Amino acid sequence: MFRELDFRKSCLDFLGYYITALADVFDALGSDRCYKKAWDLEKILNLFKEEKGKHFDPKLVELFFDNLDKFLLIRDKFKD
Repeated sequence: MFRELDFRKSCLDFLGYYITALADVFDALGSDRCYKKAWDLEKILNLFKEEKGKHFDPKLVELFFDNLDKFLLIRDKFKD
């Protein structure tokens, strides 16, 4: 029983990493930096589609696209 609970905690930890990676890439690519200009939204979305199942967890990418309007509201509310 202890091992099973420990395994579930590990899975949740990794899920947090996958979510953070997706959010970080979305923010980084969509933001101007001193060394680069922000990508346009279409280019970012195309990257996510291309990297679905490779760099990004496919279910998280689907959830991202299903809730894109909410992600955009959050992005616009907390612009640098």
